[in-house]
Amino acid sequence: MVTVVEGICADGTSLSPMLIYKAHSTKVDWVAKNAPADVMIGHSANGWTDNTKGLDYLKTHFGPRSSSERRLKGNGG
Repeated sequence: MVTVVEGICADGTSLSPMLIYKAHSTKVDWVAKNAPADVMIGHSANGWTDNTKGLDYLKTHFGPRSSSERRLKGNGG
């Protein structure tokens, strides 16, 4: 089982995904050699995301790569 977290924009662009494998550890050879260098790879006992993995994706992929005046902002910004 693999969970994929991805971000897609209305203009057709996308962010590299985060892949979460059901495993106790991850192996580099699970991802194709021609995959984008910034694909995030993780693992969990059930193959699902959690608050820590989700927040990491938001901080490293979504936030920095989606900054725009047109982006919705939460209470903090």
